Amino acid sequence: MIETAPPYNLTEALQRINHPKLAYKIKELNTEYLYWDKIKYKKIDGLSAEELWENTKLIRHLNYKLLPLNQHIFKYYNTDYVQKSLHQFDMHIGGYMGAKSVIPEQDKARYLVSAIMEEAISSSIMEGAATTRKKAKEMLRKEIKPKNKSDQMIVNNYYTINHIVAHKNDDLTPENLLQIHHLMCNRTLGSTTEEGAFRNSDDVYVVNHSTSEVVHTPPKHNEIQNLISELCLFFNTDNENDFIHPILKGIIIHFMIGWIHPFTDGNGRTARALFYWYLLKKGYWLTEYLSISKIIQGSKNKYEKAYLYTEIDELDLTYFVTYHIEVMHKAFEALKK
Repeated sequence: MIETAPPYNLTEALQRINHPKLAYKIKELNTEYLYWDKIKYKKIDGLSAEELWENTKLIRHLNYKLLPLNQHIFKYYNTDYVQKSLHQFDMHIGGYMGAKSVIPEQDKARYLVSAIMEEAISSSIMEGAATTRKKAKEMLRKEIKPKNKSDQMIVNNYYTINHIVAHKNDDLTPENLLQIHHLMCNRTLGSTTEEGAFRNSDDVYVVNHSTSEVVHTPPKHNEIQNLISELCLFFNTDNENDFIHPILKGIIIHFMIGWIHPFTDGNGRTARALFYWYLLKKGYWLTEYLSISKIIQGSKNKYEKAYLYTEIDELDLTYFVTYHIEVMHKAFEALKK
């Protein structure tokens, strides 16, 4: 588990607001969006680590935007790093001319098939599928029947992504969320009754398998219907008076499925699929060519910590947003290479 941060007093932090080096230091800390477990090692003249943390929290509180979901209040800070990155993604992932220069017209089909395969394989391996990329790609290309659970997970993921591409303009409803989960988890769970069904008990935890430590206890199962209904509304509508950038919104949707944990298993695969779907729906067509899961797989520890930082620090989504934007930068660079 992540170390609990010390308590902070915003009134006392205000009294230090004119410290000559404080503003620059906090800007640096917020670019990486560090938590207390890293900030406690940072030094600034005349301030303790606890005081630096206190003033960092003050600046964050002054810039938070609130995001209620049922009775839970999430928040996020649109940092300079986030805003700059979103602008770059608009130019390169959503903008047609910029994206067109990345992929030669004659190679589009080949790259698309390869990217969808890569996304399906990486997302499945993250959830425990045991195979090699070479073997998995051969199975998908030749349409070989899955021989085991690992093969089935990869085939499911591949078909689910293709299903999403074909239905990318649809709205999200509880029913088609269940359909996505059913496609993703077909013949890979403990019971077929768990496929395409919300969990009906609270006996579901996120556990660190090496230590058997419970790292996340999701909301009660009787909250799931309301939470998913609100998430569908968030997915399908844009509030004119409270604009959230589509990429930022997609990242939040990804987080929420993992946090709500509405299924007994397959939450991670489903969450990444919904992020992919939302960006395609909003016109970020180059998303089809990016393998987000391959990058996440290579930094799985940071991926998990981004969830934990958000939960332990007052449901501050900026930790997860900052991590996910780093992943998107790396996925785009990998595509260019």
